[in-house]
Amino acid sequence: MIIHNLVDVLPHKSPFKFVDKISHQDTTLFIANKKTSELNDFFNSLNFKSQYYPLSLLIEHAAQTMFLHGYYIGKKENFWDDSYSPVGLLTGIEHAKYYDTKISYHDNLITETSPIKFNKKYLYIKVKVVIKSERTNKIIFTANINGMFLQHEKRVQEESNQLIGTYSKLQHEHLNFIDNNNKISTFNSTYWFIDGHFPQFPCIPGCFLLQGYVQSLGKKGFIKKIISVKFKNMVTPNNNYIFNTLEIKGDIYVFEIYDSNTMKICVSGSVII
Repeated sequence: MIIHNLVDVLPHKSPFKFVDKISHQDTTLFIANKKTSELNDFFNSLNFKSQYYPLSLLIEHAAQTMFLHGYYIGKKENFWDDSYSPVGLLTGIEHAKYYDTKISYHDNLITETSPIKFNKKYLYIKVKVVIKSERTNKIIFTANINGMFLQHEKRVQEESNQLIGTYSKLQHEHLNFIDNNNKISTFNSTYWFIDGHFPQFPCIPGCFLLQGYVQSLGKKGFIKKIISVKFKNMVTPNNNYIFNTLEIKGDIYVFEIYDSNTMKICVSGSVII
């Protein structure tokens, strides 16, 4: 079964759309391709000079490919029909590792997903992800990630409807999310990625929540390995979120990110930095 124009199912839009085409699709293996040069051109237009492709974005490559793979499985198994407007959320990452930290903007990326589990009742999916360099065919990133599909857009829209329309103006911010003594982030609604990440209900991508945590420690670069991270509640623009380190064991950091108003934990996990 081949579903044509499958990439159009993604609700994301440029520059935050990380699947250009699907080169293979079946229930056991999905392969997506992305030209990294597009984002380099976008960053250059905002006068951001970055020599290497941001590592945090590989998580979003993985999440969007998982979403498309899950949608494909759902269509093939008749979990939903053509009237379904899919909404997929990243809920967790396990055993993630970066094998190359210097990814060229001139090297296209290949993302492969293989299902570990798909629960029809709860519309839950877990996949193994491998991201490779198209030029060298070397592995850059591996992980197990999981997510869930919402049966109706309304559930998400109700949580963030008050934010729609506040994010249309792009501001010259790149990947710097921390202020107020490196502990609090407001994730401004004008960040460049808000307009492309679920345009109808703006929320902060999980990959940048992890980037923000690294910055809250006063460190540069990104996470080396993700032992386990769970995304429990959506993080929405213009609210204050606290980055809290619970424990440090050698190079392992146990942390949580929570809403300063409701005190709800939005993200929790352990990573190696």
